[in-house]
Amino acid sequence: MNRTLGARAREFLSGLTTGMSRADAARWRTARTLDDLGDLVIAWLNGEVERTPGHCGPPDPETRPLIGVLTTVNRGGFVTDNSQLAESMDGRTWNTWVMGFASDEALARIREAAVGTPLAVRACRGKVHGCDRRWLHPCPRRETLAFWADACPDAADELRRTWWVEVEDPEPGRNDLLWPLLAKATGRETQEDIMAGYETRENATASDSARYPVKPLYRDWILRFAVDLLPPASRGPNELIQTAAPLVLWAAEAAGEDDLRARVMAMRQADSNDQDRRAAHKGPGEAPRRSPECFLAEARAYYAFIAGKTAEEAGL
Repeated sequence: MNRTLGARAREFLSGLTTGMSRADAARWRTARTLDDLGDLVIAWLNGEVERTPGHCGPPDPETRPLIGVLTTVNRGGFVTDNSQLAESMDGRTWNTWVMGFASDEALARIREAAVGTPLAVRACRGKVHGCDRRWLHPCPRRETLAFWADACPDAADELRRTWWVEVEDPEPGRNDLLWPLLAKATGRETQEDIMAGYETRENATASDSARYPVKPLYRDWILRFAVDLLPPASRGPNELIQTAAPLVLWAAEAAGEDDLRARVMAMRQADSNDQDRRAAHKGPGEAPRRSPECFLAEARAYYAFIAGKTAEEAGL
């Protein structure tokens, strides 16, 4: 009885300090290995868990384009705690980075992959500090580890054996170096790999090769939009590729880089609206999913506004 009451008290106090719901806290307490923690981060990225030990809410909008590659990374021995996409706003441009807990093997692969690149790889464990530790800026590992160990007590010892790792691209506005390199370093198939395979399939015609090239990062975004168009039970590789195909082809009709970016931004807005509609759904069961054609019809309207085109020019 006392042990049961003690467990309930710890659960209650954990909820007060982390802000987690009881259901989320219970899921994080089941973690025992680094793989378990990576799976739970992936569950958070996909909306199955509301919070992580280090993030008090669902993924930020800037994280959505990175969900595919973050999924790959978390399956490869690098459990991510925080990340930033390189973007621009109001005349400011910032760089991209990611940080979290990595096994010895994962850190070795990341360091090897980063050799000869401008990427900075910093690692801390024990008395080894690769971070910029100063009196007013202590090593981030200690505080972050405390949050995670408290939320995942059965994985605490394994967390203490990991390295706290930060990988940063110092170049503002650049996303196409760090993320592909990090995905490759984890040694697993990425969503970019799946999308790249689309053009080799029989429905990729010779005329497609003359289209504007869609960069891997944008393909990753598009694949995420396709994920949101499908119910969870229908998200196999073939179904995802089939759903993403018309989105990729529309993006490839771009007249140049700026036009491509406008098309992806338009799809991003349509995807965000889908998320809001599903969240507001009050009826029985899950809100109905849209077809790629309906999704693109809405995206074309946003594209016309973003690119300053007429309805006819936007294909409406």
